[in-house]
Amino acid sequence: MRNLIIEEPEAIEANDVTHSLSQAWRCIRLPLIVPLLRLAIIICAIMSVMLFIERVYMATVIFCVKVYKLSIGAACGLSWLADRFIIQILDDSTNEPLREMVELECHKWMEKGVNVKYETRGNRNGYKAGALREGLQKEYVKDCEFVVIFDADFQPDQDFLWRTIPYLLKNPELGLVQARWKFVNADECLMTRLQEMSLDYHFSVEQEVGSSTCSFFGFNGRQTGHFYFIQDPNNQIIDAGRWKDRTTVEDMDLAVRASLKGWKFIFVGDLAVSILIPSINTSDSSVYRD
Repeated sequence: MRNLIIEEPEAIEANDVTHSLSQAWRCIRLPLIVPLLRLAIIICAIMSVMLFIERVYMATVIFCVKVYKLSIGAACGLSWLADRFIIQILDDSTNEPLREMVELECHKWMEKGVNVKYETRGNRNGYKAGALREGLQKEYVKDCEFVVIFDADFQPDQDFLWRTIPYLLKNPELGLVQARWKFVNADECLMTRLQEMSLDYHFSVEQEVGSSTCSFFGFNGRQTGHFYFIQDPNNQIIDAGRWKDRTTVEDMDLAVRASLKGWKFIFVGDLAVSILIPSINTSDSSVYRD
C-alpha cells in the first residue's frame, strides 16, 4: 500500500519562500554579516580603549591641575565685605590624601585673611543633604543673613554676590536666586556635549518659563547648584523643614516644601557660572565632587 501525499499550493509556495530566505541568508552571512559583526567588535574595543584613556587622562588632570583649587580659589575670590563673609568648605570625602590637600588649600587662603571654615564629618550619613544640613547647623552660621551653595566644580565670577543679593533685599518673599550654568568643557567629548544640550534645555525652557510666569521650578542643588536663601528665624530652609535625606533628590524635595510654604524663586538667565561637566562615570567624578 502506498501513501499518497497531496500538498496544497499555498503550502508549496510557503515552503519555497522559506527555502529562498534560507538560501539568501546563507549567501549573505559569510560575505556580509560576519564582516559587519567583526567591525562592530573592533569599534567596541576601540571605544573601550578610548574610555580607558579618557579616565586615565581625567585622573591625571584632577591630580595635577587639582580642580578643587580652582573652585576654592573662585569662592574665596568673590567680591564682598571681608568681615561679613564666611567660606565654608564641606568636605564629605573618604579619601584621606584628598582631604589633606583640600585642608592645605583652605589654610593657604586663611593665611591670606579669608575667613574659611573647613568642615568634615566622621560619616557620610545623608550624603550631600546630610553635609548641607550639618554645615548649616554650625554656630557661626546663625549670624549669616544669606547662604550661597556651590558644588566642587563651580567657578563663580567675582561679582556673583553683587549681582544676586539685590534680588533678595528687594523682595522678602523671594527665597532663591538661581543662576545659569556655563559649561567650560562642553566640547570635550560626545558625553559632555549631550549633557550640555540637555542642561541648556533645562535652563532655557523649564526654569526660564517657570520663573517668568511666577510658577514653580526646581532649583539645582543635587549635582551642581548655586542658590541663595534668606537666613533669618523664618528663612526658607528652616521654614520648609531643612535639608532632608529621605530621597535621592533632596534639592527637589526642599524646593517643593519651600514652594508649598509660599516662598518664591527667580531664575537669572543673564548670570552664568562656569561649571565642569563630568565626562566620566559618577563614581570617578566623586573624586572631585565631594
